[in-house]
Amino acid sequence: MTWAIVRIRGHVRRSAAVEDTLRMLRLTRTNHCVIVSQNDATRGMVLKVKDFVTWGDISAETVAKLLLKRGRSDSNGRINDAYVKSNSKFKSIWVIILYARHVAQFSEIM
Repeated sequence: MTWAIVRIRGHVRRSAAVEDTLRMLRLTRTNHCVIVSQNDATRGMVLKVKDFVTWGDISAETVAKLLLKRGRSDSNGRINDAYVKSNSKFKSIWVIILYARHVAQFSEIM
């Protein structure tokens, strides 16, 4: 599973451990969102900063919409279908969604 984590509180009155954990999660500003895989390490980090963030499962459609609207590449350019086509085996972000749905349906069967 994959989580979307959004920082909802600012910089005032937080401990050094919370500040370090937020930095490790790449949540440096209020209302920023990161998409992370759900594992024991991430779960522990989220529980440590639970008073500063909100989190939950994210669907493939939401990931695609988020990437199209707000996504940035390493060179700080927009992520669009041309970027996906030149940097992956997929032709479009929407093809990735169809692929993710197919994988999810197959894993439910198994």
